[in-house]
Amino acid sequence: MTDDVMVADERLARTARTIRLAVSGALTVLCALSAVVTLADIHTPLRSGITVVSLIVGTGWAATCWIDLKDAAFAATVTLATGFSIVCFTALLFLEIHWWHPVASIGTLLIVAAVVNGAATAREALRRVAP
Repeated sequence: MTDDVMVADERLARTARTIRLAVSGALTVLCALSAVVTLADIHTPLRSGITVVSLIVGTGWAATCWIDLKDAAFAATVTLATGFSIVCFTALLFLEIHWWHPVASIGTLLIVAAVVNGAATAREALRRVAP
């Protein structure tokens, strides 16, 4: 490879890490905010929208952010499919074991997603400063 191609590849990798850092950070905040709004029973017109986005995108990203996918469209598709699967599996599990408490279940799932997304944010921040 020539030096120009190597420099371009390095810039592309750095941009991808920056985007992953921003997405992880934003989803950490969104999941934490949604968990607080849900568990504190704060009624706002934004509550349902924030909760749905956090549940699907936040949990999906928490599960898949550790996989280094290069294609953004594929990564988004995998994130959405994984998030939807996690929510469905969790709902079915809680129904099956007769522990259906939607507020507590959603709050717990969002707290876990926020913690995992926070760990992903820290990992991306450390990778960004590493040579």
